[in-house]
Amino acid sequence: YTGMYSRKHYYGLFREAQEQIKGLEIGRKARAAGFSVGENAGGEPEITFDSLGASYRLALPEPDIFNARGRVMPLIMRVVTFHYLVNAEPMPLAGELVSLRKFPDLESYGATIKWRSEDVLARTFGDAPGKFSEAAAGLAGIPLDIGDAAARIYPLPMLPMTIVINGGD
Repeated sequence: YTGMYSRKHYYGLFREAQEQIKGLEIGRKARAAGFSVGENAGGEPEITFDSLGASYRLALPEPDIFNARGRVMPLIMRVVTFHYLVNAEPMPLAGELVSLRKFPDLESYGATIKWRSEDVLARTFGDAPGKFSEAAAGLAGIPLDIGDAAARIYPLPMLPMTIVINGGD
């Protein structure tokens, strides 16, 4: 199967993003994305970041992403992270909550977002909001006082996501 959601499709997107990263002013883009930028013993850039409570390293010159144990990040997350990095521009966080549906580039994903995230969260935590707080803590989530349970998690450094659970949803 080579459709839109196949592994082959994501692997092609990954290869394209790898090539885009090779042409970047990587230190500037990484800082704009909220990544930590330093140098290794050989004087090469060392770029690290946290995602959902785990630490990752961007390997260069052949771009790839590894966790602290040396395991590669899942393919779809590498694609998302590379696109995030390629498009990063320095800007402060807005400081306000904005629904995913308000982002013009995500309009066509409304049904997918509902099916893959909102419905899953409602089924999993709607009758047990307290369990959401435990799960969010495992992702380095910051508890919030909204609804029956809420937390702010960081899939990527400059991309906070606030999740609110109202019991019975």
